[in-house]
Amino acid sequence: MRRLQLVQISKYLLVFINFIAVIFYASVYLFSTQIIINQGDSHALLEQLVSLPHRPDLIFISAVSLFFILMGLIFYRDYLRAQKGTDFWDKWVAGELLVALFLLVSLHFSYNGFLLLVFADVFYHSRDMYSLLEKRYWLVFILLSFGLLLVTDVNVLATIMPLPAIDTYISFLPVYLRISLIFIKNLLTSLNLIVFIISLISYIMFAIREKHNLEEEVRMVSQVNAELNSYVALTEKITEDRERKRISREIHDTLGHALTGISAGIDAVRVLVDINPDKAKEQLASVSDVVREGIIDVRRSLNKLRPDALEGRTLKDALCKVIKEYQEVSQVDIVFSYEWETIDLSVAVEDIIFRVVQESITNSVRHGHASKVTIHLYEEEDFVMSIQDNGVGAEDITFGYGLMQMRERLAIIGGRIAFNGNDGFKTTIHIPKG
Repeated sequence: MRRLQLVQISKYLLVFINFIAVIFYASVYLFSTQIIINQGDSHALLEQLVSLPHRPDLIFISAVSLFFILMGLIFYRDYLRAQKGTDFWDKWVAGELLVALFLLVSLHFSYNGFLLLVFADVFYHSRDMYSLLEKRYWLVFILLSFGLLLVTDVNVLATIMPLPAIDTYISFLPVYLRISLIFIKNLLTSLNLIVFIISLISYIMFAIREKHNLEEEVRMVSQVNAELNSYVALTEKITEDRERKRISREIHDTLGHALTGISAGIDAVRVLVDINPDKAKEQLASVSDVVREGIIDVRRSLNKLRPDALEGRTLKDALCKVIKEYQEVSQVDIVFSYEWETIDLSVAVEDIIFRVVQESITNSVRHGHASKVTIHLYEEEDFVMSIQDNGVGAEDITFGYGLMQMRERLAIIGGRIAFNGNDGFKTTIHIPKG
């Protein structure tokens, strides 16, 4: 922040120095002409000048007016940048350069230091100095800028075109005044160049610091993202272990007890069948009751394993619910097309389809960083599911836990799954009818 303030202060100081310089040069033309006339040296002045100058009062008025216009453009660009940002090159830069050229002409090219002010303003409003394309622009811009600065120097131009040099006016003034004006002229030129260099170096250092800060933030975000991925993987592992334990308890509490009772009952029947057939029949009836109770318990356990979204809902409604939740949380656009309205699927198939769609959306958001997912469920020779996203894709598909689970679940019902990661990521699933 302090470096940015230094850049802004140096810019305003550059504006102030150039304002003083323009006032100084325009005043020299105006007042030195009057002094020379009062001294009676006007004829000698005209003989020394290689071309006729404009009226001194017009030089003063036009130079000051054009510099105010230039300052207006510079501060207006500052306003635009604060509001919505500006590009490296825009129409306002062209306007600044055009006004600067008119200002050069009005001062008879005696001072071109305000070109440094225009160049500095272009630097201050640049957005990117680091991409290869921008570096080319900067190289061309710097070469053209210093070329223009060299070409517009009055000493260079005087060799190819007649100009009413300000030094000619100063040479007719008294010695003490001549020395003072030459000192001020050189001082303003030197100050302008020094402040320009300081402001440019400060801005470049500020830009480099900003780039380093941005790189550090990106590194920290990448680190946090990696930690979150590790946390998600760990959470999935913990969830998987808990699910295994829960299923084990359900099997132990239902099938375990039922099968133990059935085994004991059958052993008793084997003993009683020859001794007391009636008692054996009663024992078989008891075993049958235990089997029925076991079936009820197994169904109850399977219902507990169903996704919550499928409880009391059709497959379509459950998918719509989970899609809506994903859209609200991740801001991903999901297009859902369901053409299985007349199809009657078993509970087990619905559970598998729901889990596969859920896992596919999760992969598109988490790994593919997709902004759009298209889900299409339709009917051909088989029941077909197509899930396509616009994410980063993957040329070499690695089968992690999620993809393996999808394949294993579909294998239970005889389904087939295929993946394509060339254009985004596409998952195609075929489920046989019947």
